Amino acid sequence: MAPSPARVAVGASAEWSRLRLELDGFFYLGQRELARITADREEIAIEGGAVTSRRQSRLDIVEEAAPIVNVGLGAEVFVTRDLSVVGGVVTDFNALSSLRGPTTAESKLFLERMSGVHAGLGMVSYTRYGDLVFGARFDYAAGQMAAVNAFASPVRLDPIDCREIGATLVLAGRISLRTVEGVAREIGDAVEGSAAAPPERTTPREPMRAPAQED
Repeated sequence: MAPSPARVAVGASAEWSRLRLELDGFFYLGQRELARITADREEIAIEGGAVTSRRQSRLDIVEEAAPIVNVGLGAEVFVTRDLSVVGGVVTDFNALSSLRGPTTAESKLFLERMSGVHAGLGMVSYTRYGDLVFGARFDYAAGQMAAVNAFASPVRLDPIDCREIGATLVLAGRISLRTVEGVAREIGDAVEGSAAAPPERTTPREPMRAPAQED
């Protein structure tokens, strides 16, 4: 079971002749049971290559989440009437408790705790046909991950620090409904035969077959 946590979001924006700003805040309420798994399992003990015991048991793992606040900030600056530069940044803080000391797969449901920051920068072109966005997105995350320690006996999970860095090229667009309607009308006219006939064209002379000068 993993019910969606309750969230409260608020935002504010402002606009001037060449600048647009927007600030958003997201508050996630804490949950004592962010996720729960209940499973029936069979435990088998083996010694010397032979099964020594079998028993049935039930496994319960519960993960809780603390209250967390994330924020986002975006801006758009118009260079010309139809061309602008956009940028923004948003946080993605982790609400799970940190991993402490050796752990096992039976004690934690999520074996990763990462908090990150995402940013984007690009340009937008506004035309009568639609909008075109070209830019890049940058991601950075840091936190902990439970990794298998094969040197311990029995094998266990130890928390290690980890980081992630990424970049993504963004190319997106939006076509207006008026443009789609116009293209559909032109295709319909061509199929139904109501489109205007193309202008008559004469057969072009082949220069290699005709003499350069008339005798």
